[in-house]
Amino acid sequence: MKKALDVKYFLTSNAFLHDNFLYYLNKSYEKLCTEKGIFLIIDDINGLSESKEFVDWYKKFADSIEMKDYNIPLYILLAGYPEKFNNLVNQDESFSRIFHYDHIDYLNSEEINEFFQDTFDSVGIKCDEKSLEYMIAFSEGIPLMMQEIGDSV
Repeated sequence: MKKALDVKYFLTSNAFLHDNFLYYLNKSYEKLCTEKGIFLIIDDINGLSESKEFVDWYKKFADSIEMKDYNIPLYILLAGYPEKFNNLVNQDESFSRIFHYDHIDYLNSEEINEFFQDTFDSVGIKCDEKSLEYMIAFSEGIPLMMQEIGDSV
């Protein structure tokens, strides 16, 4: 089950879901009937990195999991640049006890080439080798740059 949620909207405009997130997460897990658990990705944390409200909500959420009888196999990944994670920790140092920073290497040239080839093939676009070389060089293995270049093509 793949579903995107606007986290800023979630934190500011949907108090009911905001306050009952753990309950609904547990209900979702029960409905999925999976032993594998839930892998929740919060992508592009740039806007959240300055939000004390997000840090406070997440700490309350994490503490609730520990204190209540929910047995949800859950992995949450905050995706963003290292300085954005540090901004969250600067909001409240105890945030670092909940999350741990892990650097994911940039993609290598072969992986970038595969990404562009597969993406363009899926929509019927053919790229010559020279164009691919430029896209690989300019993207520098950074997924955001790859997305921007791909979107512009």
